[in-house]
Order: sequence, then structure tokens, then C-alpha cells
Amino acid sequence: MAQVQYHGLSEYERFFKWTDVKGPNECWPWKGSIKNGWHGQWRARDGSIELTHRAAWRLMKGPIPCGMFVLHKCDNPPCVNPTHLFLGTQSDNLKDMWAKGRGRPGVSRGENHGNAKLTADLVRDIRTSKESGVEMARRLGLSKTTIFDIRKRRSWKHIV
Repeated sequence: MAQVQYHGLSEYERFFKWTDVKGPNECWPWKGSIKNGWHGQWRARDGSIELTHRAAWRLMKGPIPCGMFVLHKCDNPPCVNPTHLFLGTQSDNLKDMWAKGRGRPGVSRGENHGNAKLTADLVRDIRTSKESGVEMARRLGLSKTTIFDIRKRRSWKHIV
């Protein structure tokens, strides 16, 4: 499929070429690129990659104050309907997450975490091994600090 160019359109007009505008109270899903299966993203006029809910706020409501987040009332990350968006701090974002039941304590720790490199069995082996931290770190491709923190129970505390 050929790339479609929108030469001569304003940033606002180009943004809405990728927005499925529905009723004023409905979600307006982003039809373009989606980052990590979550939020929409697009290339802003200055060439930077911008999350589309932030672009929607900027284009339709004005500048986003430094340090502020654009949050969703509808809890639908691809939505760019400005009536569904509000500004908040990181603290507000976390409170909103918990209030809407998206916080899942204990579920994403240890090997269930998406970035985990270790397993519970390997953590137990690290704790019981007589091998030096330096040797073990080199062999496992980990840092000495990671080995030390596991052995001192600063990390992976939930593993007995």
C-alpha cells in the first residue's frame, strides 16, 4: 500500500485524518500507529514522536504544563476525544489506575514481570551458591550488584 501524503494540511487537519470521530460523548479511537499495543502515536509537526492523547490535548485544549500527564476518564488508551481527557500529576495517574482497578499488586513481580531475566529457581541457586558474586555475575550475564542484592534480599524478597 502506498504511503498517503497530506501536504498542505494543518497539523490539526492531519491529526483528524487518523481519528475515528464519533459522537461527542463516545471514544474517538486513533486509527494510526499504536505504541506497545496501548497508546496511539504520531509524528508531530516538529518531527518528534508524540503520544496521540497528548497531541489531542495540545491541539484542542492548549499547551500541557511541564510535568503534567494527560489522563483518560474513559480508561481507553487509544481514545483522543478531548472531553475524555484531563490533566493530572504522576500521583493522580497512579490514584486513577488504582481507582479503576488496573493496579494488580504482586502480579507483576518476580518472573511474572515483563522484563524479568531470572526465575525463582535461579534466585534460590544464587542465594545458596558458594560461587563468588563476581564469578556468578560473569557466568549469568548479570551485574555484581544484582547478585549482591539478591543475596542480601534487597531484591526478589518474595522468594524464600
